[in-house]
Amino acid sequence: MLDLCVMGLPGARLWDDFKLPANLGASITARGGPSYDSCAVLIRNDVRDIVMEVPTVGSNRSIWVRVMCNEGVQLYVCFYSFHASNNDLWQDELVGLKADLTVLQGMTSAGSTLDALLVGDANVQPGVLGGGADSNRTRDTQITKFVNERGLTLLNPSLAGMDPVPVQLPVRGKPL
Repeated sequence: MLDLCVMGLPGARLWDDFKLPANLGASITARGGPSYDSCAVLIRNDVRDIVMEVPTVGSNRSIWVRVMCNEGVQLYVCFYSFHASNNDLWQDELVGLKADLTVLQGMTSAGSTLDALLVGDANVQPGVLGGGADSNRTRDTQITKFVNERGLTLLNPSLAGMDPVPVQLPVRGKPL
């Protein structure tokens, strides 16, 4: 195994009923079928008591998991990818993500803050990251508004001067 507890796979292109070999000690949930309009999440079996998929939210391009942390704190993690070339479908994904956050907020205790981590590719390079405004001004404006409304922090490790974490895939024999 890759020594990862959870791994999101935006654009996974797996059949919805795809199963991993039992000896890997993990299971995978896939949505969207063998298409780029898909997503999957792999969860190691030995953490299934604290990490579980949230099937009531998400789309073919996004999957949410709930992580039970110390003292009853719940962290919701979304693995996603927004459509690269179709602006209407891109907009639909942003609207869906906003709706998911509203649903999840409703599942938390009254007055509690929703702890959420969004990990993926929004197919936009917001100007707020410091790399200059995205050439698609509508996307740049919409994602910046979303971030500001939700009080989110954006991070792109490559723009922040951070080195990527290499993941060694035994089948490929080289890191990603």
